[in-house]
Amino acid sequence: MKKPTRNQYEDNFKRHLLPAFGNRKLSKLSRVELQAYFNSLHPRLSPKTIKLIHGTLRAALNQAIACEMLLKNPAVGVKLPRKRAVKPPVLLPLVEIRRVPLIVAEPTRSILILIVFASMRIGEVLALRWKDCLPDRIVVFERVYDDEFDDVKTEAAEREVTLDRHGVILGALQVMWERNKKFRKPDDLVFANAVGNPLDRHNLTGT
Repeated sequence: MKKPTRNQYEDNFKRHLLPAFGNRKLSKLSRVELQAYFNSLHPRLSPKTIKLIHGTLRAALNQAIACEMLLKNPAVGVKLPRKRAVKPPVLLPLVEIRRVPLIVAEPTRSILILIVFASMRIGEVLALRWKDCLPDRIVVFERVYDDEFDDVKTEAAEREVTLDRHGVILGALQVMWERNKKFRKPDDLVFANAVGNPLDRHNLTGT
């Protein structure tokens, strides 16, 4: 599993599933009991969160079946609350998007430029290495999450991003080249912290 998925599963077990079923025998779990449990989570938790908790339990019980600890999965067939209708996202006009990088400091500014103008995810930007930055394009095949590097999310996400004709993306890369005089080897990260490790996506105010 990817690290974000492992973290999500662990959190679901600690906060929800183990307190509710930690002392129960697997063979004694029933669909009726699980249905009552998931009904009790709504509306305290969102339908999306309830679905994630259910997915975690269902996956664990499937593993129990694979290990011949259960004959059937009682989580299969449990009815979950429907997602609430949500308002469509508000999209900023291009002129407003262009203003955002102008009011933030580096390296956040260059990171935002790659996210907006190169259509890169934050994990892809923070995993970008100098060897991936070619004269006319950026090669995207790696991502990072909480210091753990991995392949990009899907096969389709492995791609090449052509540099824009206005030089916005190239300008951001040049800024980081000037800032990162200590880390300029091909395998070094474009957005490295003071010791060469990936920046923390939760704190991008500086290196």
